[in-house]
Amino acid sequence: MTELKTYRTKENGFLIILIRINQTKNLVFLLDPWKAGYRDFESHKGSISSLKREIGMPSIKFYPISKKEAATFLRRGIEIADAVGVEIGEDAKSWFEKLGVYKIKPKGSLYKCFNCEEGELSQDDVEEILEIARKEVEEGIVGTDQEEQYFYICENCRQDMHESHTNGIVN
Repeated sequence: MTELKTYRTKENGFLIILIRINQTKNLVFLLDPWKAGYRDFESHKGSISSLKREIGMPSIKFYPISKKEAATFLRRGIEIADAVGVEIGEDAKSWFEKLGVYKIKPKGSLYKCFNCEEGELSQDDVEEILEIARKEVEEGIVGTDQEEQYFYICENCRQDMHESHTNGIVN
């Protein structure tokens, strides 16, 4: 599987990891790295354009990422899903195994900063997110208009926002 090409979206609130096996076979993983983790999997046959049309997002952009970065996003999605009670289907598990995702050991906090996607969150923030996520998974409202919206950010981003505000800089 050395010919794999890996991509991600940069949409707020969700993340799609796209793994191109060849010109007509794609693996599509929907993740919610700020709440429920792993959400869905589809094996898609066809072009990326046809995939975009199928998911109803013809203008969505996919950005190249390394295979290791893709596997790390997927592994973190699995860990979050396990922590909040989201079931992962056998097809997705089989692909995770084939792709070596289970061999990855993500470092740091379970959830990352909503702003920079890399910064660590405090244990208190992680526990708050887990409490909300577990409740919403149990109620079946994750991914709906009824779910709670929140944006936990790391200390560095918080400091940058504070400095921008106190210096009168508006981005």
